[in-house]
Amino acid sequence: MSDDDSEDMMSTNTWSGNTHANYNRAEYHNLINSKELDKLYIKVKVNGLNTQIIRGEKIPVILYMPSNTMAQVVNGDKIAAGFNIFYSGWYYVAGVTYRYEHPKSDDDKMVGYKTEFILKRRE
Repeated sequence: MSDDDSEDMMSTNTWSGNTHANYNRAEYHNLINSKELDKLYIKVKVNGLNTQIIRGEKIPVILYMPSNTMAQVVNGDKIAAGFNIFYSGWYYVAGVTYRYEHPKSDDDKMVGYKTEFILKRRE
């Protein structure tokens, strides 16, 4: 309630000048928006230590289906090989994990690092 509201305007469903009339529904709307972001995500695992991509960054992703067999596994029907327009687009980095596994030989010291990204898409 703002200072200029009178005593008879105590309802939270009316515009008070200081807050929106539906501010009490914002908590649920934010929960719905968060669940929408969890619908479509990609886990990307790369060899090596990649510190150039940080959490919260927006990156373009282009997914390519190399053959009809691969497309059939993903979609359940036959489509031509090529770019997957539906899943390609802008994703944001929701999380980054760095791991180190002891290399099998001394020549592969950098190969021991693994970086895993969780990319989520905003519709």
